[in-house]
Amino acid sequence: IARVESQLASLEAAADYTPSLRMRQAQADLLGGRPREAWLLFEGLATNPAIDRELRTQAHYRWILAAAALGRWDEALAIARAFVAQNPVSDLAPTALYMIAEAHLQQQRHGEAVVVLGDLIAHFPAHEMLPRFIFTRGYCLAVLNRLDEARDEFARCAAEFPNSPPASSARLWH
Repeated sequence: IARVESQLASLEAAADYTPSLRMRQAQADLLGGRPREAWLLFEGLATNPAIDRELRTQAHYRWILAAAALGRWDEALAIARAFVAQNPVSDLAPTALYMIAEAHLQQQRHGEAVVVLGDLIAHFPAHEMLPRFIFTRGYCLAVLNRLDEARDEFARCAAEFPNSPPASSARLWH
């Protein structure tokens, strides 16, 4: 019994028996098409104050991805808003804001998506996803029948970022 208890103690203290192992398991679940399991693990890690802040931040961000993978857009929106409120200067904040815009799009709330995308464009002008932000904003404006504004966004995307992935679509939509 003493030997088994000693083995148990060493397993619990081992480097791989940590929150980072649960994080890797959750990421594997998310990538493996098991977003419900990933959600549970990410949520547990993100809401546990005993865990390192950086790991909680990463788990919180991935929790948004799990919610989106499940198509639970209201929850994804709430989780993303909480992430941005808790981590406004994180490198992941622009992507989380973009996921908020995506959640609005999935719920057919294009006006709210336009506002979020406008904030993204204004506050993160050097972000690598800026062409995607501009194109998506143009799309939302087109859906809202604000065609002049949409045309301006598509023209901006194509002119300022001619080699970006959304540039050819922007030229077509323009």
